[in-house]
Amino acid sequence: MINCISTNQGVLLEGRYLSSQLESLQNELLALVSKSSGELEVDLSGVVGGDSSLISVLLACMRQANKETKKILFIGFSQQLMGLLQLSNLDEIVVASR
Repeated sequence: MINCISTNQGVLLEGRYLSSQLESLQNELLALVSKSSGELEVDLSGVVGGDSSLISVLLACMRQANKETKKILFIGFSQQLMGLLQLSNLDEIVVASR
């Protein structure tokens, strides 16, 4: 189960990916986007596993941030998730560049 842990920079996602928890994870992340003051950093370095459904959650968060004129930065992708992003040509859209 992936947990959201608040940090000084934003939120750290930590734990094993379970597709059964995606709805609650998405709801929690969307709430954090809405509560953010303009920029939210989401660190995925603590996530074990993942698939295209997890990427869909990240895209939903990006859409919400854009809708609210806020910025969301995703960092710390595993090789597995980065591979999926590259395969779907989403790596340049989703991966934070500073």
